[in-house]
Amino acid sequence: MTTINFKAGALTTEINLNKIATHFGINHKFRWEESLRLNGDALKGIVPESIGKSIYVFPFGSIVFVNCEHHEIMDLINYLGRIEKSLALITTLDYFDDYKIEISEETPAINNDSMITSSELSHQREIVGTVLAKSVALERLEIDIDKLLDEIEDIVNYLQRGYLTVSDKSLQKFRHVFSVLD
Repeated sequence: MTTINFKAGALTTEINLNKIATHFGINHKFRWEESLRLNGDALKGIVPESIGKSIYVFPFGSIVFVNCEHHEIMDLINYLGRIEKSLALITTLDYFDDYKIEISEETPAINNDSMITSSELSHQREIVGTVLAKSVALERLEIDIDKLLDEIEDIVNYLQRGYLTVSDKSLQKFRHVFSVLD
């Protein structure tokens, strides 16, 4: 039985794939819906053993690590942080999820945290990676929106009492967030 382990993390709100791709000698202009896949040779020198390992980097701030141990994940984030400044301050994986594909002669099954298949198909890794990346990104957004709504509730309570103790900068931040949600 072979197992392929995925760990996805929502690390930031946006990652410049073109900057990372250029660093690795990939001359392709990435669009918003595309991901950047780095494996084997690209990961040599960053992780001790790069065979069988890969990462998918998504422009919406998520990275999916395939067959990487925790210390390798942190090494990869640290390395990519030197290229893409939005990743430079990441020291923990606050928003993450795991999944695994088991290649076995058992009955095929798809579960919440794993999939059993008799053979690995070429598209399975990309599909699992994309679903995980979007899932953790949505989790991060949900938590950020909850925090924002709590802040807004405090402001509304002050306004109901006739006070406005919010700076112009904070009000501008709320205005910007709600214009994005429209």
